[in-house]
Amino acid sequence: MQCEKCGGALNEKGKCTVCGKKKPRSKGSVVGHSVLLVLAALILVNHLIICATARVMLNQDVLHRALDGFRFSTMQVMQDHEQITLAEYIRREYVTDPQVTTGDVEAVLNQMDLESFTIRKLDNYQNYFRGTEDNLETITPQEIVEILDQNESIIREKLQIEITQGDKDLLVAEMREPCDDYNQGVVHYYNTAFGRFWNRLQLNLWFMLGELVLLVLILIRWCVLFSSGRGKAAHGIRAFGITVLVAFGIYLIAGTGGFFSAKYALRELPVLAHITSGVSSPLMIFGGIGVLSSVFLLILASMILSITRKPSPEPEILSEIPDAVPDSAEVPVQEPIAVAAGIAEAAVAGEADGTPLTQEETSLPQEDAVESAQPDEASPTQEEASASVEDSEPSVESAQPDDSALQEESAPAFCKECGAKILQPGVQKFCIKCGKQLF
Repeated sequence: MQCEKCGGALNEKGKCTVCGKKKPRSKGSVVGHSVLLVLAALILVNHLIICATARVMLNQDVLHRALDGFRFSTMQVMQDHEQITLAEYIRREYVTDPQVTTGDVEAVLNQMDLESFTIRKLDNYQNYFRGTEDNLETITPQEIVEILDQNESIIREKLQIEITQGDKDLLVAEMREPCDDYNQGVVHYYNTAFGRFWNRLQLNLWFMLGELVLLVLILIRWCVLFSSGRGKAAHGIRAFGITVLVAFGIYLIAGTGGFFSAKYALRELPVLAHITSGVSSPLMIFGGIGVLSSVFLLILASMILSITRKPSPEPEILSEIPDAVPDSAEVPVQEPIAVAAGIAEAAVAGEADGTPLTQEETSLPQEDAVESAQPDEASPTQEEASASVEDSEPSVESAQPDDSALQEESAPAFCKECGAKILQPGVQKFCIKCGKQLF
């Protein structure tokens, strides 16, 4: 195979032995590497936005503030396609005394203080990720049973409900499986040394900056990939910009939708609305920054492509259009014919006078030959001049050099543009230094 730049031979690694240029990547290789780079960029962008959002929520204490002032007694639940409060649900399902009202159930639930139990668990999770606590607390059915034991007397007095040991055993049996799955899966993993290290590392600011550096390296790799192929580095910038634009755009749309949902659709669910608002705000900020950065990369790629695009060659416009010449007509050669015609006329005139031509007369200059070619009274007829010209044409044609030999002799030894030495004259088509075409 030959080099596309200078025509030299390629070695085993696809590198030119003359100019050193490497063979361009194939189209399939560029596409395959691009797919891997797309996946890597999407994974990094998704992980970066999720970790940044979690860090913002942790710093703003979103979960704790969402439960501040919340009461389980007023929590909305669904029953038979009807939305009711938890107190009303307990009164309908578990209270048999008709004199017990929904307000009585609410008073009992508020006195049990389930909110403190929930907030204590959430604070433990937040402190774990902040690094102030090393272990997550487990959730067991016995903790719920202890709450019932502490409030057994008020439940019996105000709700007329007697909680037996069988009821407690049934509650423990129903809650054991989900609690065991959570404790053995999530809690056990987070309480290991690797779990603590990795989960806290993901929320570290320097780790997020490292992911940004990896995204920049992916961008550089994309530019190198297209440059080594048959494209330009600007094509790599454009491909990277489109990829991250899609990812950041999805999060921007999700954050905007969550913001309006928390403001209008979830107005009757304050806890869920507060959490949704706390998640949507950083999503909108990070998604918007990512979209603006992606648009900037696309504009930059377009500007580079427009600057480096070669202008199309303009067609040459002839100042004078020559008359059409039939295919069968022979175009005479001006200078050789004029010289030969002058010599022939002089020879004919000498024979008529009986005096032979001397060497100086046969080597007339071109101007004298042209003047002597003008017709006069003593000149021979047109047919005789044509015959003498035809006799002299073979010598003129034989004096003309061969085109191939002239091309080989006129092959430049140095580039006319930059002066670089031509390594293979007559074979090398382009200069290895400036890339200008030699012939």
